[in-house]
Amino acid sequence: MKNILNSFYKISILILNDINLISLMYRYYKWSALADTITSILDFVWWILLLDNGSLTSEKIGPLAIGYFIWFYAYLFIWDTTYFISESSQTGVLEQLFLNPNPFYSKLIIRYIANIPFWTLQNLLILLTLVAITGAYIPFNLASLLVFIITIFGIVGFSLIIAGFGIIFKKTQSFAYLITNILLFLNGSILPIENMPFWLRQISRSLPSTQGIIVIRELIFNNKTLLDCLYDTSLIFLIFNSFIYFALGLIVFMLCQKWVQNKGIIGHY
Repeated sequence: MKNILNSFYKISILILNDINLISLMYRYYKWSALADTITSILDFVWWILLLDNGSLTSEKIGPLAIGYFIWFYAYLFIWDTTYFISESSQTGVLEQLFLNPNPFYSKLIIRYIANIPFWTLQNLLILLTLVAITGAYIPFNLASLLVFIITIFGIVGFSLIIAGFGIIFKKTQSFAYLITNILLFLNGSILPIENMPFWLRQISRSLPSTQGIIVIRELIFNNKTLLDCLYDTSLIFLIFNSFIYFALGLIVFMLCQKWVQNKGIIGHY
């Protein structure tokens, strides 16, 4: 029990240290963060107007805003992963992080946890602005929060897969940009997956975040309960999908880490 408490204490200290560092970064680059937030709002409105023939009705905005909200988390996870690895490699820090007795993926996960409060504030600002502009009604319930947390596990796993490729190729921002755009159009954030061809719909459902968006929309806008989502297997599929992505992310990252260590190219940029 004492060892567990000590481990929890050490992890808490690491998370708080990262939170402090990230808060300093946000304070230093506050105008850049604000510009990113405004750009994200304009991007969402632009895509809705473009894809819906200029229509911006409150009935349609709610479900789409939830999809965009989840996608934006995926975007931030993936983008921060590639940025952190590329920046660490350029500054020579990456090799030192691998020499740390704690596994490198634990550093990434701690960084994710530390970033979540800041990303949530940014995401809520986007969501509340969209609600204020359009008059959309987006109710909140605790069940959707639980589903959101399950969805995040899948996104973290997917980000670890990207991180694995990142420690091999180092500069992967362009790849991350491509992946996040593919997710935007295929995970149901903007385009309804029901309107996709059968084969593309199956690919879409297998992506991280897609099933989370589906279940959260059912809970919020169709008044379903968690039991309803269990009975229709949508929640079971989400749990399975997130577990597979998280496990696969750890496995792929450790294999990539072992490969670069054997080749001796951790610090090569």
